[in-house]
Amino acid sequence: MSILYIHHSVPGQFLNLIQHLAPRVRPRSTFLAVQDNSAFTIVDKQFYRPDTVGTPGDRALQPVANLLGHARAAGRKLRQLADSGFEPRLVIAHAGWGGVLPLREVFPDVPMIAYCEFFRGAGTTADAMATWHLQAALDQAAAGVSPTHWQRSTFPAAHQPMIRVIHDGVDTRRLHPDPLARFELPDLTMLSARDKVVTYVARGLEPIRGFPEFLYAVPRILGQVPDARVVIVGGDRAQYGPDPEGGGSHRAALVRDMGLNDPRVHFLGRIRYADFIRLMQVTTAHVYSSRPFVLSWSLIEAMSLGAVIVGARNPAVEEVIEHGYNGLLANTADPNDLAARVVDVLRDPPAFAYLAQAARETAIARYDLARCMPPWLDLMRELAPRIV
Repeated sequence: MSILYIHHSVPGQFLNLIQHLAPRVRPRSTFLAVQDNSAFTIVDKQFYRPDTVGTPGDRALQPVANLLGHARAAGRKLRQLADSGFEPRLVIAHAGWGGVLPLREVFPDVPMIAYCEFFRGAGTTADAMATWHLQAALDQAAAGVSPTHWQRSTFPAAHQPMIRVIHDGVDTRRLHPDPLARFELPDLTMLSARDKVVTYVARGLEPIRGFPEFLYAVPRILGQVPDARVVIVGGDRAQYGPDPEGGGSHRAALVRDMGLNDPRVHFLGRIRYADFIRLMQVTTAHVYSSRPFVLSWSLIEAMSLGAVIVGARNPAVEEVIEHGYNGLLANTADPNDLAARVVDVLRDPPAFAYLAQAARETAIARYDLARCMPPWLDLMRELAPRIV
């Protein structure tokens, strides 16, 4: 008997956990997902294709239909696993997506840890429909885990006592500053720590991650620091919200509306992780303008790599960044304020080096793998003794 992971994609937020546990858990664990974003061979992968569930004439019901499509297909795959003799001792599952909903029908007595990433709330009927499955997943769970206190606070008060705050962890030994690092741009310009480099990173260039707020500040930054370079990493497809009405991407729409056509602004799309590391090692100011939402791994990684952070002044970011101690905070709704913070750093990088040092110290003290793995293991042992 081993561990069953359930998530939309392999490995999801369970990357570090799987790598840590794989040598310790026998037989090999199983991962149930829709798609594979890894080269893992240390878990057995099982995939399902969500059923298509129609919603005649009511688009507001489509999120529920999508969840039911996941639940139906995942339920069949779980039954196949059980019929083949698979019997996990513990389930670790993302509370979203709907794939966890049929778990109790197949494995009624196996304890489950629900990964509690974000609860949108029930401000509207659509929100309530989109989040009922999260409450259903928590009702099945023996415990929950949220990576930050703010993310935990988004869940209903009745469920919060069962949710522990344990970050996923980052490898701060691998993610370290390198004053000799170099990063090559598509135009063959080679950047180093001596250049004035402003960076922005997100999976998708979209409003929830504060991309419009950042882009509005870019002309103001370049107007005051003409020799700066702005390097933007992220795909055009929205990851957490809808694409613009009429199609296309938020990036294309913003660039068109702003008339932004500046050779000093570089859109790189999605890049390799090794390239991301080098980029953070040469950055002068890294902007994290995300609206209150799931805290990005990239923020903690950038801190570990010694970047000076200019973050959004909101509670999700303030849990990590203290203004003037390990980063700077700006009112990102005001592009002049955001630009002013970045320009200050660009004009005198040595004066802000202490922020980079404190940011790395914060990453090591609070988010290093060695700090985050023990609470995970303790929780697992509570629910499934002797599993690790």
